[in-house]
Amino acid sequence: MKGKVGVIVLAAGQGLRAGTQKQWTVLRGRPLLSFPLETFENHPLIHAVYLGVDREHLEEGKKCLERWAPNKGRKVFIGGERRQDTVYNGLKELDEDITLAGIHDAARPLVSHLLVSRVVEKAKETGAAIPAVPLRDTIKEVQGDTVKVTLDRSQLRAVQTPQFFRREIIQEAYRQAVLGGWEATDDAFLVEAMGVEVHVVEGEDENFKVTYPQDLERLEDLMGWETRTGFGYDA
Repeated sequence: MKGKVGVIVLAAGQGLRAGTQKQWTVLRGRPLLSFPLETFENHPLIHAVYLGVDREHLEEGKKCLERWAPNKGRKVFIGGERRQDTVYNGLKELDEDITLAGIHDAARPLVSHLLVSRVVEKAKETGAAIPAVPLRDTIKEVQGDTVKVTLDRSQLRAVQTPQFFRREIIQEAYRQAVLGGWEATDDAFLVEAMGVEVHVVEGEDENFKVTYPQDLERLEDLMGWETRTGFGYDA
């Protein structure tokens, strides 16, 4: 597949569940979102990085992109109220030379080079690829306080980012979502809704999303980092 690969990093979330904007949590003197930026900057298959932030952090976002993706950082843009609004805004910012577009949650700081390679290569081959990990817990569908059905765990996966798609596929998916008023927290869902087959590669347990305060504790345990919330770093 010819053309270049770009990735949109989403850092505009308000952090309602974590109680803070976790993408700006400081880890060893740098914001959490800087870690995936650096990973994409140093990955040979990635050519361009775009960063979506809330309006209040626009200047801070520009400094972060300049510092942690100095060669591949293309643009910082303003995100929307919802995750999918930020993705939609980011897709409109892609340069013309981008033919494969990736979307990654900034709150997944431990995305690895190997995982990025797996997803990109599969997306180049098939047009749409996502990483996912098996579920450990049994999943039941309930109504009120009653179990309706127990789902087959062996057929279920927890989906992660980055998710990569051919540019024309993901842009059309979001165009249809806007026209149809669809809402989704997962990019692949919108692609699936068009009837496009989405392929799955093996994800990584370490590539979890920092959503709740206890996730920061898990991050500390994994990496030996001391985390704190705030912006006391030199961008």
